[in-house]
Amino acid sequence: MRKLTFLIFTFIILTGINVGKAQTALPYSINFADSQEGWTAVDESSIPGNTWTYMPKWAYIQGKYYGSIVLKMDYSSASNDYYISPDFSLEAGKTYAAEFNICSQSDGNANTVSFEYGTSNSDMTAFSKLSDVTLNDNSEYPAAQKVEIKVNENGKYYFAFHCTSQQFNGTVLLFLNSATL
Repeated sequence: MRKLTFLIFTFIILTGINVGKAQTALPYSINFADSQEGWTAVDESSIPGNTWTYMPKWAYIQGKYYGSIVLKMDYSSASNDYYISPDFSLEAGKTYAAEFNICSQSDGNANTVSFEYGTSNSDMTAFSKLSDVTLNDNSEYPAAQKVEIKVNENGKYYFAFHCTSQQFNGTVLLFLNSATL
C-alpha cells in the first residue's frame, strides 16, 4: 500500500513538470530522483568541493532506496552551499507557495537549512531567507513542508536551499519540490 501511495504521489508531482523554457512556468513540480533540470549547486564554502549532488540510491528509508539531491558530510570545511532553482516570473501582490520534502542523516554536526529567494543565480548576496527548514531524521520519508511566498516587485526570481554548518556536518537529503499560485 505504501508503494502504491508513493507512486500516486510521484505521478501527481510529475504531471506538473515544466522544463526547457527560459522561464519556468507555474505550477511547477520536480522529483529530484528523476530530474535535476534547471537546478544548480553553488558552493560558497571556505574550501569548496563538497556540495549538493544527485545520488541515485543514497537515501535508504524504511527498506527502500530513493534517489535524491544530497549534501554529504564535508570533512575539510564548514558548509555554505546553495541548491538553486530555475527562474520563475513572479508578480507583486500574488501569493505563491513552495512545498518540499527534505530530511537529514545525523552522521555529523547539525545542519541549518533555509529556503531562500533571490534575483540572481550567481550572486548569493541577492538571496534572502523565506523560512527555516525543519530537518527530521531519515528514519521515515519526510513530510512535506510548505512556505508562502510574496514578492514586492514583479520580476524573475530564483529559489534556493541554503545549508550552513560546521565542519563534519550531517548529510541532507532533498527529494521533491513544487511551487504553485
